[in-house]
Amino acid sequence: MILPLKRLALAGGLLMVTACASTIEPDGRLEAARDRVDAAAEYGTSRSSYTRATGFLSEAEAALEAGDERVYDKSVELGDAYAQVAIAEGQADEARDVVEAMEGELSDAEAMAARLEADLEAARAANRTRPSNMSQTLSLLAGAMKCTMIDRGSGTVALSCPGLGFGFDQSQLSVAADARMSALAQFLDTYGGVAVELVGHTDSIGPEGWNQSLSERRAEAAAAFLRGEDISAGRITTSGQGESQPIAGNDTRAGRAQNRRVDVILRGVTTAGSMTESRDI
Repeated sequence: MILPLKRLALAGGLLMVTACASTIEPDGRLEAARDRVDAAAEYGTSRSSYTRATGFLSEAEAALEAGDERVYDKSVELGDAYAQVAIAEGQADEARDVVEAMEGELSDAEAMAARLEADLEAARAANRTRPSNMSQTLSLLAGAMKCTMIDRGSGTVALSCPGLGFGFDQSQLSVAADARMSALAQFLDTYGGVAVELVGHTDSIGPEGWNQSLSERRAEAAAAFLRGEDISAGRITTSGQGESQPIAGNDTRAGRAQNRRVDVILRGVTTAGSMTESRDI
């Protein structure tokens, strides 16, 4: 009877091991890894890091069903890690695209800002209180800032400015945006009766609440630049619209880059009623 008892004990032990291995308590890691892989897909699915992330995620899901805790632990950890790598690679590619675009635009922005500065200086020399041809100067400003200008009437002009752009998840103005903001500061310095509202925007990647906060920080960065150029804080207001007002599709890198911007609203423009709409220059 001893041998059968041993066999029975061994069989019971195996059953206990099998029972223990058949269930893994949910710990949130797999769901978090799935979210990370979904975020990585926003940057494209052709990278080897993305392929590895999805492969390990599939292994983790299979291990979860099989109750293989050891394989589950390793697979979910590796899947999440490769998803993070894919996101970092996507952000790096996006940043390189922005840098290349900004490098190409910087010389143009500086040239347009120089033209505006010369125009404003001539206006100051002709009339130290208020230059007469504000419409022409505004058109030149829109070109220098690479903005679309829309007359809203009642002395208000809106400038939609993808040229005042930001890197992904960044609230620091780019070098090219600095040159364009310098043109705005020159304009405001010449026309002391004009007030400005700076409105920040984001692309659609990330939580809505985070994007709202980010848009406000972007508007404040532009305001800080103007204050640094001795534009009175009392003439400057800021607001953020988060991801709610895109000017391009968020399904491409180029579109998302345009949506990461600060728009400019000018109030107290005396010649707004006589202006026509001006497009990007």
